[in-house]
Amino acid sequence: MIQRNMVLAGLSLAILLAECVSSTTAATKTCDFETDLCGFATNTAKESAFRVAKVSTAPNGPTVDHEPGTDQGSCAYASTTGVSFLRIPSKGPFCFTGWYHHSGIRTVPASFQSVQEGGKNITFRFATSGVSSSWQRVVYSETRLGTHQIVITVASERLGVYEAFALDDVTLQDGPCTPAPVDGSCDFDWGNACGYSVSHQSKDWALNHWTAVPEPTLGSLRPRDVTVGSFEGGFAIYKRSLWVKSSAVMSSPKLKGLGGKQCLRFYYFMPTYPSIMGNDNHTLEVSMLGGDKKKYTSLEAIELSSPV
Repeated sequence: MIQRNMVLAGLSLAILLAECVSSTTAATKTCDFETDLCGFATNTAKESAFRVAKVSTAPNGPTVDHEPGTDQGSCAYASTTGVSFLRIPSKGPFCFTGWYHHSGIRTVPASFQSVQEGGKNITFRFATSGVSSSWQRVVYSETRLGTHQIVITVASERLGVYEAFALDDVTLQDGPCTPAPVDGSCDFDWGNACGYSVSHQSKDWALNHWTAVPEPTLGSLRPRDVTVGSFEGGFAIYKRSLWVKSSAVMSSPKLKGLGGKQCLRFYYFMPTYPSIMGNDNHTLEVSMLGGDKKKYTSLEAIELSSPV
């Protein structure tokens, strides 16, 4: 059992555990962009439309497509002129899954939206940088009824000589997304705690349910969600009142052991409030409880200090 022991001095801390293993979602409609855009609507102006191209012929972007993972595979590329968009019709509730590759050195905004006919538009992924240079998975569970469109928009005019935005392996499944597998991975989005002791077992930790919030101000610091790329994502958060030293544990569900090495990767956020106490150091400890004797093994202890 993985645990995080936070010794904090009146600071807010948000944790996002990243997925180390990707999974595929069964779908009722799939597009791999090997031959065309599968009938999805794009710009009427050819110079600003999404286009399908073989990876080996594209000047920039991924070196292989997502599946089957070769340079002979194809994917959909945003143009380098104007604003490119791709519209995917859908009917709620549904589960959307897709893979995108956002590479380059410039800031190029790209967004994924669920546009409801006669209702509210929800931006469920917003990316501005291509620093990762790898295929990224995006998943969205739409629970609202009615006619929708998934709209993918890229500020293509900002794509320069070294930038590219590619899309591959889009799937739409009828009904909301099935719960994430209990394998220790969790992005805490869409109200899903993935079996972690958040909201129900631990009074100290809470799940900040997905909601559109304004940009943070000096009086209200909010972390930018790692996977969503904006201030609208979900995360597990621990808050304690000022002047009180405390600790809190967040535990994973029981996980099945796997052979070989396993990856543990997570993101944490701590606001840079000025130091207001004599001892302003904080410890983030990651431990594992396992084996026949149920012994704790400390994997990592990180000393954190808030800048003065």
